[in-house]
Amino acid sequence: MNTPPHSHIPNGNGNGNGKHNNGHTNGYQGRQQMPNPPYASDADRDEIDLSKLVGILWRYKWVLIVCVFIGTLSAYFIAQNMTPVYKSDGKILIQEMRNRYAQVGSDISSLMSTSFGVGMGSTLANELEVLGSRRFMEQVAENFIEEAGTDFKKYPLMDGGLDEDENQQISSLVQVTNRIRGGTTFSRVDQETDVVNVSFESTSPEEAALVVNLIIDTYTDFSTFENRRMSREGLRFLQDERDEVEHQLARSEEELRDFMNREGLVTLEEQSKLLINILTDLETESRRAEVELSAVNAAIVNYRNELNSVTPGLGEQIIKGHAPRISRLQYEISELDTERELLLSRNPVLREQPELEPRLAEINRRANDLEERVREIVNDLMAQDERYLGMLGSFDGNLISNVSDMRRELLKLEVRQQELNAQVSVIGEKVASLEQNFDRLPDNMVTYTRLSRNVKLNTELYVLLERQAAEVAIWEQTQSGYGRLLDYGIVPENPVSPRVNLMLMLGFMLGGVFGLGIVIVKELGQTTIMNVDKLREKGLQILAVVPDIRPLIKKNFNGKEYVTVRDHQVSTDVITFFDPISAPAESYRRMYNNILYAQPDKTYQTLIVTSAGQGEGKTTNISNLAVIMAESGHKVVVVDCDFRRPRLHREFGFNQDYGVSEWLFNENTLGEITKPTVIKNVDVLTAGKKVLNPANLVQSRRMKVLIEELKKHYDFVLIDAPPYGIITDAAPLMRESDGVILVSRFAQTRHSDMDHTIENLNKINVNVIGTVLNSYDPSRSTGSYYYTDYYRYSYRSYDKYVQEK
Repeated sequence: MNTPPHSHIPNGNGNGNGKHNNGHTNGYQGRQQMPNPPYASDADRDEIDLSKLVGILWRYKWVLIVCVFIGTLSAYFIAQNMTPVYKSDGKILIQEMRNRYAQVGSDISSLMSTSFGVGMGSTLANELEVLGSRRFMEQVAENFIEEAGTDFKKYPLMDGGLDEDENQQISSLVQVTNRIRGGTTFSRVDQETDVVNVSFESTSPEEAALVVNLIIDTYTDFSTFENRRMSREGLRFLQDERDEVEHQLARSEEELRDFMNREGLVTLEEQSKLLINILTDLETESRRAEVELSAVNAAIVNYRNELNSVTPGLGEQIIKGHAPRISRLQYEISELDTERELLLSRNPVLREQPELEPRLAEINRRANDLEERVREIVNDLMAQDERYLGMLGSFDGNLISNVSDMRRELLKLEVRQQELNAQVSVIGEKVASLEQNFDRLPDNMVTYTRLSRNVKLNTELYVLLERQAAEVAIWEQTQSGYGRLLDYGIVPENPVSPRVNLMLMLGFMLGGVFGLGIVIVKELGQTTIMNVDKLREKGLQILAVVPDIRPLIKKNFNGKEYVTVRDHQVSTDVITFFDPISAPAESYRRMYNNILYAQPDKTYQTLIVTSAGQGEGKTTNISNLAVIMAESGHKVVVVDCDFRRPRLHREFGFNQDYGVSEWLFNENTLGEITKPTVIKNVDVLTAGKKVLNPANLVQSRRMKVLIEELKKHYDFVLIDAPPYGIITDAAPLMRESDGVILVSRFAQTRHSDMDHTIENLNKINVNVIGTVLNSYDPSRSTGSYYYTDYYRYSYRSYDKYVQEK
């Protein structure tokens, strides 16, 4: 054969060492396969590529659609199989009635309010605690059991399950109470109003409405009973005190009448009358203080017991450390009050004209100062108590509020207790002092004075207690509860659960999240080359991105692997021969052009094609490249140097006999082993018969001589070498070649294998021209939208262009 001229092939290497700088060429940039992406700067590499994310989601769109569909469908079936739950709502107005009883204006109304709660209302927070209490719910449960009977279908709360003998059981009071408490909610409708919404959920609409209505009715009766109970306790106390005073009054009147009848006395001197009036006023005040003190002591005991039931020791006197100081101040105040009462008793005019007596003004000023000091101590104690309660983190907000109210009332009672004790003590001392004046009166006058004083004293106390008892009795009969009905609960028509729309939306979202999880797992677990971006990151020029030819083979040849051409079974993989105007054929032309103009000063006559692994398409690529080179009028020979797994002979329909191995062992001449193919200007040199040590063949001197001989007769010598990522037999040939082409297969070649192969090729200092991505499928690519869309559009545009007439 004659060696064709090579004047069209550039000579030399631009950088003098046959190596590339990061895979980029220095000439003919417009002839490269891909333009530089608009976001290829280093600053943009750390940014999130939204187009890439969209591309990934689009590639897995069916996974996402199926997951969303399954999630939504599952939610629908779950909603359809769930037992419907109905909810009924009712509204009650809880009125806060503060000290209604105190408005009657009686002298000891404040005592009754403080000690027994007569006429005192309750905060809304307290009443909400009452509504949720077990005691109240037990009353509701009792009413429900009485109303529901044994209708288990209509009132499932009564269903107590089956016993050991499979007999239907009725729920106990405890079970019904717990179920009602668990299904009932109380909520304030608005912060500006005292309206409470009562809700209950049940699988039976009739039961939901019944429970709500029973709660409203029971609360109205319950609060009325509690209010009347407090008033009855106060009334009982007043009646007991009244009966005692009534007995004393009758006895004192009888004693006075007997004495006057026996002594024959009719009237008293003015001085005696004045003394009697003063003593009577003082003892009346003392008795009144004693009555109030008795009630205060009882109330203190009640408050302490209630507080100790919450936490032991919580009801201890918070005034204990300040008791002596407060007692001393209260004693001084009581002395001033007693002195003021004596002045007013001796001179009643001062009640209307206090300015006539300077001492009275001084007493009032001094008493006001002492009372202010007592208030300061009390305020300080209250502040300390608030700080103490703030450390009770184990209680909820409503309980702390209730405890704070009780502690505050207890503090007031203890201060009042000190005040009353001081009053009784001071009045007793003054009475004892005044009684010494009786020694200057005749014996019969002294006895008469004392008896008259007792009658007057008991009369005033009896009238006071009688009036107060009558007022409490009337108030007790007119007392009602705090709750007022606004709306009864009605039987609901539609269930509140399951909420089908919400569950469908939730199923939709969970399906989407699950689908995204699958996508993330698949992407994070992706170890193969799935996009052009990752291949470009390897640092080598991408010579060609060849689309998957299997759809084209299926379309043109019904998926056949071989087609008979002039008595040769040619592989349909040689798509450039069978369909030279297809998109894959155009990709191989781009590959040829990129090789031809990769380095203007470098001659690429001897090229070796290898790969990182087995089955990645190196034989298919070298065969199609040979057809494209021959298409340009060059003579091309393809040499199969993969002695372990030869495949080149199958591509062009030859047997394996008489190939490279025969020439190396001097068994055949070059003319005998070179086989012309059905493609003009393309010859094939098969691997020949199998040998025991393929590595020795590739590394032998005869192999170098063979390549030199082939170069004399052909424009291009293409060598199909074993996968360098697995077999290193072809390393000597690669060092002698003009360039190495590294083939990778889309979705098959692993990143780690590709990286190791490139690293090993660099170690032996060979000239790797670039890489080829084989069997590329844009629809499965995980790369950026820029590259993926480019190739998708490029392939479609090419097919459209060549098909137009």
